[in-house]
Amino acid sequence: MVTEGVMTVVYTLDEGLIEFGTAIDDGNYTRATAFLGTLEMTPETEAMWKTLSKLALEARQLHTAESVSSLIERLTKTERLILAWELH
Repeated sequence: MVTEGVMTVVYTLDEGLIEFGTAIDDGNYTRATAFLGTLEMTPETEAMWKTLSKLALEARQLHTAESVSSLIERLTKTERLILAWELH
């Protein structure tokens, strides 16, 4: 709940985004990877995977960066195959 002037507004928190953000802020990329692995692939989660890959690479956590990049590449190929199959 947030009070804005004379009004009180209720906002729903995105617990998944909070969990991911906390793991990233803590530098715990293993926890972030485990969390993202529980989510369905959407444009939002794909962006989170890409962010994780970039941050892991910058932190020189090369195993994590490589694993995440590989996953993104596999998912992208799978999505293209599914789209091609649906259009055919």
